Amino acid sequence: MTFVPMPPALIVDHTEPPPGSWEREGSHFPLPLSPFAKVLMRQEEWARELCDELGSLIETVQFIEIGGWVYSRVVPFGGRFDRPPPPSWLIPILFRAVPSIRRRIRAAKTALDTDWAGRQIDAWYGEWHDALGARLATALAVNTTVLDDSALDEHLRSSITLAHDSFIVHFRLHLAIANVLRAFTSTCSDLLGWDDERSLSVLTGTSTSSTEAGRALADLARVAGRSAQVCTLLASAPTHEVLAADPEFAAAFSDYAERFCFRALTYDVRDPTLAERPELVLNLVRDQLADGRPKVSPGDGAPLIAEARARLATAPAQDRARFERTLTRALRAYPVREDNVYPTVSAPVALLRSVGLEMGRRLADRGQLDAIDDVFLLLADEARSALLDGADAREIVGRHRNARHHTLAHPGPPTFGPPLAARPSLRGIPVPARTLTEDGLWLIDLVMTAPPRQQPGDQLITGVPGARGAASGPVRIVMDENEFDKLQAGDVLVCPCTSPTWSIVFPSIAAVVTDSGGILSHPAIVAREFGIPAVVATGAATTRLRDGQRVIVDGSAGSVRIEP
Repeated sequence: MTFVPMPPALIVDHTEPPPGSWEREGSHFPLPLSPFAKVLMRQEEWARELCDELGSLIETVQFIEIGGWVYSRVVPFGGRFDRPPPPSWLIPILFRAVPSIRRRIRAAKTALDTDWAGRQIDAWYGEWHDALGARLATALAVNTTVLDDSALDEHLRSSITLAHDSFIVHFRLHLAIANVLRAFTSTCSDLLGWDDERSLSVLTGTSTSSTEAGRALADLARVAGRSAQVCTLLASAPTHEVLAADPEFAAAFSDYAERFCFRALTYDVRDPTLAERPELVLNLVRDQLADGRPKVSPGDGAPLIAEARARLATAPAQDRARFERTLTRALRAYPVREDNVYPTVSAPVALLRSVGLEMGRRLADRGQLDAIDDVFLLLADEARSALLDGADAREIVGRHRNARHHTLAHPGPPTFGPPLAARPSLRGIPVPARTLTEDGLWLIDLVMTAPPRQQPGDQLITGVPGARGAASGPVRIVMDENEFDKLQAGDVLVCPCTSPTWSIVFPSIAAVVTDSGGILSHPAIVAREFGIPAVVATGAATTRLRDGQRVIVDGSAGSVRIEP
């Protein structure tokens, strides 16, 4: 069998930070990446290609590891960090004189003139969703246990290709969403004086995929509630006993698992999927039955839309038309922010994990690994080489494991390098390129907002208002999905951040508080959809709070107060 290496991942680990300013990317990577997962880290390449296509004056978003932790920075067009930006009077001259800049300006004008953003959203609804779903279904239909090693290797490579293709769609959609949503929030700011948080709240209630798993969980709980035996066993019995107690509940549980559980809980193939954690689903059903609180109403932006229309009733016709036009586009684009994540991220990562597990099983059976999950402590090419060449991979696993333990014992700081300088003014840049560049920067800011400075010892923790309302409850610190079973009904979930799949726990909690994120991060969007308060980007909630403390979460003010 011939081993053909795959292109290397575009993420490099540095023991010392390279020159420049770097920020920890805790929103998507709160823990160090497993070696196997690095095969998916080609974001820098995709961002470069898309920014070039769109005519943005962002070169790319760069991701590296520093001491094993993921850091990122926005790279300006031209990629130069070692000199100050040109003075504003020189910018128009550069745009006329430098061919590469002129080409970007033309690309930006074409993108806006042809509604690039709208075309990406239309492609998602009209083509990409079904096409990716069909490719995923075909991949999942493969019985990996009957493949020989060469065929399994080929299936792994095709699964990686599917994941890469899906991720590219994911990033295309995000750039499109940035253009559409920023046009809407700018309209609300100009015409109504609203900030981004209030403007985006108008769109609440449209992201149905965010709440679908939670709403279906409530239906599953109702089926469980009809069986006294299931209700009794949910308290402590193992999964197989609970499911054996009642055929109706077992069938409903199986249906729920098939619809919602084959998805990654994080962005790393190392972590078990929801399908591998059936006891977690049962615990959430138990909490739904035990929770005596009145169920909160799902978020609904209709009252804000009515308020906006009432305020604009006497405005000039062109202002009313502008609001309705940007609102219509935003209502179509906003759900895509969450709705695309299952087919473009969660399912492809889960697929890759399932193929990796089969490789791990074979390597463990042959004595090349000590345990099946050790396969994820190998780079993908290292795992492929062991599968095809029969080499003992245990020493490599040991090195990677030791490196991971060292990384976890030495958490990286929030930033490296000098404080981020103020972004240079984009005045003088032609409108199309300025608009599309500002759109991308706006989205990055609203997904990964820099936390405010906290005062040590304060009883008040501040962050970014993520979802309105107030609630109190005991703190439950959940550092990753492996600690979901700590959660109880009515808890305040405190965590580094959440991926979309975490939405399954939102029906049971009173509020959510995160270290990272922003008002367009997953925890903020999902909290708004479930109608529970959220404070995001605190920077320190998981270290400042402890399990069992009672707190009051004010999602409107962006504060968490520790009760005496």
